[in-house]
Amino acid sequence: MRSCNTAPTVTTIAKYRKILVPLDGSELAARVLPHVQLLAGCADAEVILFRAYVESSEYGELQHVRESAHAYLKIMADNMSKHVTIQSKFGFRPRITRIYANLICED
Repeated sequence: MRSCNTAPTVTTIAKYRKILVPLDGSELAARVLPHVQLLAGCADAEVILFRAYVESSEYGELQHVRESAHAYLKIMADNMSKHVTIQSKFGFRPRITRIYANLICED
């Protein structure tokens, strides 16, 4: 992996203020985190780890899913050296991710 000093697009990277990282709990999705950490460090950007969760048939299951999503994001955030924000939202994953991405782009 490249460092900030050898990356060919450092001036482009500096334009990032926030980086939204939707995660689904898979090992494959988590593989992006070292790259995000490097990019965020080079740009001094805020990192937002995000996970959408869907409705379960019973409230108890929904509560468990919500807690699991938050716990997963906390573990991922704790493994990163830069301070990150974690967010989880209830809803249909593609739709809620798109809505959330639009909201933070307005900041």
